[in-house]
Amino acid sequence: MPLTKIRKEIDKLDHDLVKLLKKRKGLIQKVAQIKKKHKLPLVQKAREAEIDKKLAKFAKDHKLEKRFLQKIWKNMIDESKAIQKKIIK
Repeated sequence: MPLTKIRKEIDKLDHDLVKLLKKRKGLIQKVAQIKKKHKLPLVQKAREAEIDKKLAKFAKDHKLEKRFLQKIWKNMIDESKAIQKKIIK
């Protein structure tokens, strides 16, 4: 497969990832509204532990490095907290 074709596939995946991240942001905003309404804490350690456990399974199932997924999810969780903090305050 030519390099240009592979890069076009990567570009399409990147576009799809951005669309999914936008959808995820919308859901995070809804979570923040619920947390605000019910006076729930921003940080929920049990949820973060649950996510970490899922990452280990995802990594194993898809033959990826757990640390690789943890880095990506850490950034997403940090961004999620920042978005929620703006709404909850």
